[in-house]
Amino acid sequence: MQATSMIVRNTRWFNCFVLSAALLAAGCSGGKVPTKDLGADIDEVAATLIEQPLLHATSIGVVYRGKEFIRHRGDMETGKPGPPTDATLYEIGSLSKTLAGTLMANAVLERKVSLDDDIRMYLHEAYPNLQFKGEPIRVRHLLSHTSGLPNMLPERANTVLADFTDQSTPGELNAIYTHYGKTDFFRDLHAVEIGQSPGKDYAYSSTGTELAAHILETVYKSDYESLLRGFFRDSAAMTGLRIRLSDAEAAQLAVGYHSDNTVPTTPMPQLPWGASGN
Repeated sequence: MQATSMIVRNTRWFNCFVLSAALLAAGCSGGKVPTKDLGADIDEVAATLIEQPLLHATSIGVVYRGKEFIRHRGDMETGKPGPPTDATLYEIGSLSKTLAGTLMANAVLERKVSLDDDIRMYLHEAYPNLQFKGEPIRVRHLLSHTSGLPNMLPERANTVLADFTDQSTPGELNAIYTHYGKTDFFRDLHAVEIGQSPGKDYAYSSTGTELAAHILETVYKSDYESLLRGFFRDSAAMTGLRIRLSDAEAAQLAVGYHSDNTVPTTPMPQLPWGASGN
């Protein structure tokens, strides 16, 4: 079973913000011991968060001077008492792109890839369309979101995302991606038109990150998830990274709510590589 869900503008965004703010506050303390227990501060922030109308639950984790502070508050699902736990799995959404960029940076250091490589070097078919007036899309353009590639493939997904907060958006995206795989992605890539020189302007592109994952698979001759889990396990002791979930893990996935919809969102099918986040 593959289980992921739509990233929404509620718990996950606030979780990331609060975690970053808490770490920043602890890191900028100038070496002074907090005047009160940091756990109490986190409790206060968590209580404030779940009072917000679009928030249901929150998990906050801070490591300060070797000590862990973990708090779970709220109810995972409206009307069903039960806060998150240490076993709850959260999607990290487009933070996944940062991990993909880190893997590509490592590939550059290992001389597997050059940032100036024409990405077509790593594609198994001819794509004369992936250039503008002779200037190709290069690896660096995928990482900096300046490739000129669309945000999503297939293109119709971008039409759906144009009205992101509409309650029907998750269901429409799920219908598009339920059976959308790598073969479909490479087929749709043939129809892409690059309208200006790559590297000229910034335009956010999940398509570019998915292509970066394909390049990594090609140069390392390994699937992307194995590369991801292996690198961050060895370099950062991160053992909980997943793209595909087992049935048991899927049961621990945090419930998502889209915009102001009071009904939980159906988990989103995995994107072809999963490198850009769901």
